[in-house]
Amino acid sequence: MAGAIVNPHSFGAPISYEDECKADSPLGLWMLDETSGTVAVDQGSVGQNGTYMNLPSLGTRTIFGLTSSLFNSSDVVIATTPGLHTSYPGATGTMSLEWISHMDSATNFSFHVAWRQQPFQMYEQGGLINFQGTGIAHNTGFASTVGVDQHWVWTYDNANQRAEVWLNGVSVNAVTSIPGSFGNWYTSSIILGNMISQQGVYYALKGSMAGFALYSQVLSPARIAAHYAAL
Repeated sequence: MAGAIVNPHSFGAPISYEDECKADSPLGLWMLDETSGTVAVDQGSVGQNGTYMNLPSLGTRTIFGLTSSLFNSSDVVIATTPGLHTSYPGATGTMSLEWISHMDSATNFSFHVAWRQQPFQMYEQGGLINFQGTGIAHNTGFASTVGVDQHWVWTYDNANQRAEVWLNGVSVNAVTSIPGSFGNWYTSSIILGNMISQQGVYYALKGSMAGFALYSQVLSPARIAAHYAAL
């Protein structure tokens, strides 16, 4: 009818990436969207804030429209806590790691994330994506794209000993027969963007990162697709 008033609320507001993450009850959710200070706020159920180390350039870039920080030679350390480290409820069961990134370079060794340092960490070496499931590197055989915003999810199902990597809502690599082998090797639960090797060499993410989440479940394909769609 001409001149009818339409209720805008009847259409529903779009759900943000942050809200999609929260809908799956993350143990930890660090949006990494601070523009000053040294605290990376945790919006997950554990409530363990992180610390920006090595002076990253906070709030200097947007990824999928979200505020992010430049991590070249910098990192975020999320300190040991009983709720996230030694007593993590999904430590020998299931887990998902999720984040978004923008690579400026994929040469040499570019480090993304480690949870409990090993066995779960992801990095790029020679432009190819690698992850560790039991302390032994697995080369996924594919490369990320430099200069492009990308959404990552890494799931692990201990019951089926299956690890899977998702890029922009699509499964790009899966590997089975990876037994859970969690250890408390280092004093930090999570390290994002930078890592020191046993030889004392730092390997830094060459680019930016935002929206890192940790779940005690394997996110379903539908939920992963929903998270990416929200971006």
